[in-house]
Amino acid sequence: MSLLATVLLLWGFTLGPATDAAACTFRDAIKNNSLPRPWLLAYPVLWITPGLRTVLFCQGRVKGAAFLLRREGDDGFLEVAETDEHSERATFRVYQPGNYSCSYQIHGECTSSKPSRIVTIKKFAKPPPPLLISSESSTVEPPHMAHMTLLCSALLNDVEFQLRQGKREMKVLTVSASPEQVSFYLKLSDMGDQSPFTCRYRLSNMTAWSEDSEPLELMWSDETLPAPVLTAEPPANQSFEPGSTVQLRS
Repeated sequence: MSLLATVLLLWGFTLGPATDAAACTFRDAIKNNSLPRPWLLAYPVLWITPGLRTVLFCQGRVKGAAFLLRREGDDGFLEVAETDEHSERATFRVYQPGNYSCSYQIHGECTSSKPSRIVTIKKFAKPPPPLLISSESSTVEPPHMAHMTLLCSALLNDVEFQLRQGKREMKVLTVSASPEQVSFYLKLSDMGDQSPFTCRYRLSNMTAWSEDSEPLELMWSDETLPAPVLTAEPPANQSFEPGSTVQLRS
């Protein structure tokens, strides 16, 4: 075997339709009794909730392997997934919370790979709260200038966001510039009283909203506008006949 082929095998690359026996012989030759450790990743989040499809991807280093998923506390393996000769990854649907790891092996007498690092999956009755922040100062200026942009950020893509003030449901937005965040533009007429704002989100196939974000309280400025000056034309101290026209200017 050439030096280049040996290096490629060492890093998990297969050279055409390599047999199980050849792979085992290779590992014995380098005195390595297990395949390289795989990676285990959760998508789209590290939790499960009704209506959300959470999966674990186990990424190996060789094609056509058998992948084994384990949950801490269970006897044996929770699930086994076979892959074809072109794939180095297996997908597992997650139904229960727990500490998960995965390993893989090729067909034959060889031992399994080292287990992946632990991935912890939590379970929530409904999605955890988003984050609500103001893109500008949290102080609302005098009424003629009152406007505010609030940003609501979730951990999921393709969700419906809702802005609330106290118990009042204000706006619902489904389209945003970024997949996990939406902007609410407010005017004075939208703000009502000085109750704090919250936001929440839900998936398109869910009826239950997430937990509410932490309240965001907007501070109303104490600044007041100067009193207007009212003038008359002709001047108010000038005498004029009844029925004549007087123009007032502010």
